Amino acid sequence: MLLLHEVHTVAGGREEELEAAYRDELMPALAGSEGSRLLWCLRVAHGSGPAYTIVTITAWPFPGGLSRYLAKAATLYAEQTLTSQKKEGTGIIELEAAFQPAWGSHQTNEVVLWQRVVNHKALLWMLANDLPPAATAPGTWMHDALELRDRWQSRLLRSASWSPLY
Repeated sequence: MLLLHEVHTVAGGREEELEAAYRDELMPALAGSEGSRLLWCLRVAHGSGPAYTIVTITAWPFPGGLSRYLAKAATLYAEQTLTSQKKEGTGIIELEAAFQPAWGSHQTNEVVLWQRVVNHKALLWMLANDLPPAATAPGTWMHDALELRDRWQSRLLRSASWSPLY
């Protein structure tokens, strides 16, 4: 999926106009097309960055790919990869939740996996080294999921010390 991330800086008195144009004109037009959807329209909160800034994210989804991806993620990734690694004591992460954006008038083809690092030493090794060939061989998540997605993005986030799931 290709994501178009746009940052719009607008005159203070025209912020509502830009948002209305996205909501009332662009979003319905994209929903009527086969190739793209508006995923998010976000405002930068006043005091947290440049005022009167709107961020939009639009995608070009692969038709029918989401349900196949989720099915493969449930079996090949969650069951075969994460569960077997946990049983063997070799797991690096545990799947906490999966989210799918639902903004707009159509189902989007993006999934956000929320995962907890459970083995920090193994994670450090993975960040510093290439994966062994067996980890990307046919029959593995790293190989077979490429039929359904061409890339992904990872972010390491650190919980605030007061966070309920710290």
